[in-house]
Amino acid sequence: MFDEHLDMLVRKSAFNFLDVLTKTYGDVIPRKELERGFEFKGQRIHLIGPQGIFKPKVMELPLTITTSPDSRYDDAFSKDGFLTYRYRGDNINHRDNVGLRETCRHGLPLIYFHGTIPGAYVAHWPVFVVVDTPQE
Repeated sequence: MFDEHLDMLVRKSAFNFLDVLTKTYGDVIPRKELERGFEFKGQRIHLIGPQGIFKPKVMELPLTITTSPDSRYDDAFSKDGFLTYRYRGDNINHRDNVGLRETCRHGLPLIYFHGTIPGAYVAHWPVFVVVDTPQE
């Protein structure tokens, strides 16, 4: 059963943690800080993983999406400022892709990490999935 209250507490804590990181590092945050994450109710919450769509263990739905500077996906910003973010792999029903659709359905905020150089990211939050087009 999806616990929306717990989910939002983790998301708000992640946003607060990013506030601290950007005050410390400026706009470009080292990957090691995102991997280390923060403490939440006695558990470590990591903000980034090996895949672009990341869900911490304590959550049911993704918290972050990431584009690395050497990505094989063609994630890009449109002229009107929207990010076109590609699904993971070719299976539209992969659990990570389904998770993103669920964040859209629930109107949940995400964090987007834009890789600028290997090992460094600019964080944007909150971001939302506003349109889902699996056929594309």
